[in-house]
Amino acid sequence: MPLYGITNANQLIDTQTIEAACNQMVSAADDFIKAADKVEYAKQDCGKNALSVDGKTMEESFDVVRDGLKNVKKNVEEYANSLRQTANSILSAQVQELNNYNAQVAAQQAANNQN
Repeated sequence: MPLYGITNANQLIDTQTIEAACNQMVSAADDFIKAADKVEYAKQDCGKNALSVDGKTMEESFDVVRDGLKNVKKNVEEYANSLRQTANSILSAQVQELNNYNAQVAAQQAANNQN
């Protein structure tokens, strides 16, 4: 029983559009790296003494925010790669399904021509 019901190449998943969307997501995630760099710059610009209140420093808070922003980029890249892999797996299954369908149609036509 076919999983996708593919009977025509026009029904195949559009992996080019998915790839373009993934590339746009990853490109947009670059802004998080820029923001992380600005947080680091702000931390350095302020200096340790300016970030200290009652002997406690805020440097660690800056680091947490900076690292969190950097992780957004990493997570978006991982998600985009997962989408690409899933789309390619679906495409492979759909192509196999289309090939099976075409072979079945050809076999039926050959059988009909013999009768």
